[in-house]
Amino acid sequence: MKRKHYDQSYKEAIVAEMRGAIHHSDADVRYGSHDYVARMRDIGMNISMICGDVPENAHAESLNKTVKYKLVNFSEFDSLVEADTAIARYIEFYNVIKPHSSLGWLTPMPYARVQIIARRARK
Repeated sequence: MKRKHYDQSYKEAIVAEMRGAIHHSDADVRYGSHDYVARMRDIGMNISMICGDVPENAHAESLNKTVKYKLVNFSEFDSLVEADTAIARYIEFYNVIKPHSSLGWLTPMPYARVQIIARRARK
């Protein structure tokens, strides 16, 4: 296979792997530009952007750091699918099984439900 065709096939495979993925970012101008947003939509990625809620972004960044230090930095993956599966399992563990001292020893999922119910009760 010629290099040009290989490069194109490789790019298409990467784009196919990204279809349906979530690109999470802050509201930096790079990620909010019309061209960037259009490119994300063209390849089928979903966009998640923090706009004005700095504490929420800090939680997302903390989770990213935890995933890197607890899983990614100590693992060797043979494919993107294997990495994606392992990361998804770790995030499920982190959100559903692992209690957090900062949340009164609840896991994030029940804690979020409690917060939603409290907000509704205040309205």
